[in-house]
Amino acid sequence: MTMNLLVVCLIFCVSFSISASGAPAFARLHFVPHSHVEPGAQQTFDEYFENDVRHILDGVIAELQRNDSGVVQRKFIWSEVAYFERWWRERDLATRNAVRRLVDNGHLEFVGGGWVQNDDSVTYYPSIINQVTLGHDFLQRELNTKPMNVWQVDSYGVSSLAPILWANFSWNMQACLNRLRGLVINRIDTREKDARRDGKMSFYWQPSRTLGDEAQMYTFVLPRGYAIALESAADIGTKILSDEQLEWLAMDIFDMGAELMEYYNATNVLIPWGGDFAYRNASILFNNTDRLIAFINENQEEYTQFAAEYATLDSYFAEFRNKLCPRSVIGPDPGPDDDTSAVYSRQNQPLEDAGEPFEGEFLPYIDDDGKIYSGLFATRPDIKRLARTAESLLRAAEQLHALWALEQLSHSSAQSLQDPMAKDLTEARKNNALVQSHLAITAMVSDRVMDDIEDRLLGAATSCRQIIGNLSTMMIAKDHKLNANPADNLKVCSMFKGNMDCGIQSPQGRTFPIVLYNSLSWRRNDIVKIMVPSPFVRVWDSNGDAVEAQLSSVWNSSQSSLTFEVNIPGLDHETYFLEFLSQPLPPEAVTFKSKTKVFHNSGADINSGESLPEVAQQFKLGESNKEPIYIENSQLRLTFNKVTGFLETVSTSSQLERVKLLFLNHRLGGGGAFVFPNETTEAEWAWSICALCYLVGLGIGRLIRWTPFLCFKRLKYNPQPTKLAFAVALAVGLALAAFFAVVSDLNLEDLGISVAVLGGLILGVFIGLFHNFLIGSTLAIGFGLGVSVALTFLPEGMFEEIDSGSLKLYVRDGPVFAEVIQVFSARLSVVTRLYKVGDVVSRAWEVVYRMSVAQNLNLVARVVTDLKTFGNFYTDNGLEMRARRFDSTESMAANYYPAITTSYLDETVMGVSSLRFTVVTGQTIGATSPASGSLDLMLFNRAELDMDDDNNGTPREHAHDKVRLFVPTWNMLHRRTTDNADLRHKLAYQLNNPLVVMVGPPLGKKDSALDEWSKRYLPTTDNFADSFPPNLHVVSLLARESTPTAVGRKIAMRIGHMYEADEDDYLSKPASIYVSELLVGRRFSGIEERDLALGPLDSSLPVNGSVTLVPLQIKAFELKF
Repeated sequence: MTMNLLVVCLIFCVSFSISASGAPAFARLHFVPHSHVEPGAQQTFDEYFENDVRHILDGVIAELQRNDSGVVQRKFIWSEVAYFERWWRERDLATRNAVRRLVDNGHLEFVGGGWVQNDDSVTYYPSIINQVTLGHDFLQRELNTKPMNVWQVDSYGVSSLAPILWANFSWNMQACLNRLRGLVINRIDTREKDARRDGKMSFYWQPSRTLGDEAQMYTFVLPRGYAIALESAADIGTKILSDEQLEWLAMDIFDMGAELMEYYNATNVLIPWGGDFAYRNASILFNNTDRLIAFINENQEEYTQFAAEYATLDSYFAEFRNKLCPRSVIGPDPGPDDDTSAVYSRQNQPLEDAGEPFEGEFLPYIDDDGKIYSGLFATRPDIKRLARTAESLLRAAEQLHALWALEQLSHSSAQSLQDPMAKDLTEARKNNALVQSHLAITAMVSDRVMDDIEDRLLGAATSCRQIIGNLSTMMIAKDHKLNANPADNLKVCSMFKGNMDCGIQSPQGRTFPIVLYNSLSWRRNDIVKIMVPSPFVRVWDSNGDAVEAQLSSVWNSSQSSLTFEVNIPGLDHETYFLEFLSQPLPPEAVTFKSKTKVFHNSGADINSGESLPEVAQQFKLGESNKEPIYIENSQLRLTFNKVTGFLETVSTSSQLERVKLLFLNHRLGGGGAFVFPNETTEAEWAWSICALCYLVGLGIGRLIRWTPFLCFKRLKYNPQPTKLAFAVALAVGLALAAFFAVVSDLNLEDLGISVAVLGGLILGVFIGLFHNFLIGSTLAIGFGLGVSVALTFLPEGMFEEIDSGSLKLYVRDGPVFAEVIQVFSARLSVVTRLYKVGDVVSRAWEVVYRMSVAQNLNLVARVVTDLKTFGNFYTDNGLEMRARRFDSTESMAANYYPAITTSYLDETVMGVSSLRFTVVTGQTIGATSPASGSLDLMLFNRAELDMDDDNNGTPREHAHDKVRLFVPTWNMLHRRTTDNADLRHKLAYQLNNPLVVMVGPPLGKKDSALDEWSKRYLPTTDNFADSFPPNLHVVSLLARESTPTAVGRKIAMRIGHMYEADEDDYLSKPASIYVSELLVGRRFSGIEERDLALGPLDSSLPVNGSVTLVPLQIKAFELKF
């Protein structure tokens, strides 16, 4: 009874305060039932479905159908379509129709509607688009529903990419309604969440400087998580609660409701009513919730003015739409005479009462215990890279599938075509989509589940390679058919040690056709590297002209690597030929062997470990070394230090800049492979030791003070030493603080922990000793706390430089490329390469990091330059660059941000960029800038995990050596910003969408081989318009299936503007295209604009209509033919 009285008083106070401010006192509690079902964590996706999800969905659907028999209208939301589609396939027609009625009646809402809840910090934007499209396609086809609200509640941090994309999925042509679709998030920095508890938990998020209001979304943060976080509700899903238990639960709900009203400054309160794999026993949980809602509504006068009801996100956010949108938008059109009617379009429209939009993002995630989840940016880089590779293969397969469907149906009157590749293509989409979940792509799963994820990606890649090979064979064949002998069809080569392995065997006297496909929209002058079993090889193009090539040996292999330049139109094929001779090449051949020199430290064994058989000269690193170490092309010269062997300077035609590359190992503590412990805990260690030693010092001081009395029976207190002691304590304390500050500024490595501990010890004893002579303890403790804060440990103290005592440098040079290979150990080597050909790749230098997985390793590449950046740096969210700043008051881990494809340092003079150093990557990594001109790249974080009940990863006791990791990057240094805008975009897309390399059946000698090939195959297919604007990019091109096994007369195309506002004087301008003219020789009967997930819109473009895209905008179209 006492508790009831307290609750009533609390609610009365809150209600009074709200009423006093003009808001209504009546409040409504919206219970939103849900079940958070991970698609793989401790169990695989299939195991979770069989053991849990199947039963959850069976129970929930059965209980929702009981709505007609009760007063309370039950509702439920569901997010992961992957599970629902699996369940749907096994249901009969009656059950399916029942589900359709629940959706139509608003009792079951799909939120987000993606195949999974994707990760919101490291996932590449095309992968998100594809997985959401896969889910939306199913929901539109089977349930005729389009998700309007988003439930992204478990991603560890949320980047600005999330609202940019979700604002364009399920686009509503009514601007007000579109921006008031709800984006619900949860895991953000605890301190940020605490700061928002004064009514700022819901807000408009405007994430893009370039896109402005068009990317704006109404965002809602869950302050207490997505689970039912009440002790009194612990048994709500397992047993029927007694009346007394129900009443106690209601009291807790009243407390929580009053709290949430304050957090949101609103009288409508959303209460997530579920949790991880909740509703296993749906009957019990719904029964208890029915009674709880009834109890609240029946006792409003006695307890409070709360009312309660079941809700979905749509019904909850309807309250806000009713308040902020015009009546003509939220309800039926009142007619032309009503002055409130308005026409809303995709143009930016102001909203009344919108408040100040939030323009930042929520990275990195820091939880309630202070753990910093920036380690996940670099966990299992092999999986992150494999996911990008599988996605690029899927993209190429979808393009070729669409072009094949166009070709086949253009010569037929049929409305659809049986598609033997549809099933495999769909399975590849599903497996790629499944890996984008926030636990899978960040490797925050058990080892067994990680193996399942890897198998799915490899399976998807294998299927796509098979589809690409078959489709390419039919596309370039003059009869557009596969060969009778499957061995004669094109085979897609696979990557091996940085080269394409095409499986060429017994080549002497034969010629092998190499067919390349470019999935990007612009013509590429690129580089191809192919493994060859014989050095007696030369390259010819489709015209029979010789192509300059460079031959170099491969580590610990009898094969060689053949590198040559290729030129391929956008969305098209090109053919080259490898001619293998049975004897050494003739003098006129333009295939050249690399010239190699090796440099090594005195402690290095040149004959141990990996070796190159072509080494001609050997030199020792050191002061006595007179041989310069450099590589160069016509635009760049990279010089390496003759003593250390590390990169030292980069020279361009107009300047020489210091660019030093170091390699560091972050000594990880506890917290798991994806979580860094909050490094300020070292300062807490210092303070704890300080406090402990304070007591020791206090004891010593007491002993000193009382010793004269105990020993000599004399004690005379003299107040004068008090002032002297205080002055000495203050002086020494400030001196210590200043000393440690100087140590921090000097960036002395490996001193961070020792400084903190030593400082705490000295300070504690010091203060404790003199506390005996100070007036009161408060001053002493406060003084100790102030100096302790100054002793917060140096972040660099947790790093150690990789030992280079056994370093070997291989310097290779030739007509196509020059490279330096730094071999630190069998576990780590770094290749720095300059290409001498290619219009794009020759303007930057490639750096490839090769690693083996090792326990307790966080490998960081630190680039040190002379750029004056003062802690400012930039990383991208996959679409747009974000300005960052190193915060010296935070730990190192809290200063890492994800770089999805790009990070850079920018030196500005008078606010104008004057010099920029850029790194483009082939997978997500972590990036920060701990000092001016310094860029740290977190390349690899420990990969092996054991999973406990809370999914916190802990290191295994052994290293996992089955995977060798390759982290490819491109580095650029440019004086003017506009010089590198085009370069960085093209390098990023080319790195993440490499050329597809295929090998054909072996032919005879060169002359007869070219003639034989030209009789059967086209040299190129001329698919795409050459006039396509250089600032646009074909994000995707795919056929729209009419059934799961047939393709229809529709294809979809997404086109994106690659540039940000003001990024380039020319390329940042809007670009216009005629969609109907992009695919050469094809005629279309209709073109409709679609939302980003290819859902329907209320607009239709004429066939010959011009479409304009502004910077960063992505538009989707469905083309009928």
